[in-house]
Amino acid sequence: MVHRINLRNPWQRKNPDQTLPLPLPSNALLPSSDSILKITRRFHRPSGLTATHQVELVLEGLFPTASLQLNGQPLQMANGPEKTFRGDITANLESFNQLTVCWTGFDQIVDCQLEDVYLEISESAG
Repeated sequence: MVHRINLRNPWQRKNPDQTLPLPLPSNALLPSSDSILKITRRFHRPSGLTATHQVELVLEGLFPTASLQLNGQPLQMANGPEKTFRGDITANLESFNQLTVCWTGFDQIVDCQLEDVYLEISESAG
């Protein structure tokens, strides 16, 4: 059985300082003067995790030009169908976490999209 935790809102953007919903509204996707768009989402470690649990981070509608960090460390995600990225973050989770999505050097707003973000928690049979 898979349990899903949505990480839709609130996403934070600095410069200008604003709170953003998902999917990202196109009027919020203007880059700063250095052509960087960075958004962050903070979340707690899911409760009740044991050694048999796996936590995957899923991002839907994300263009591959984005880079991802969890708690300041780069994330390598598997590129799935329809601009979906998925990766096991179980070992990277801390009590309090910060996920950062960053787009750099883009020319068009269409390159900066993010429709949905969530955690999927599964437990291996054991």
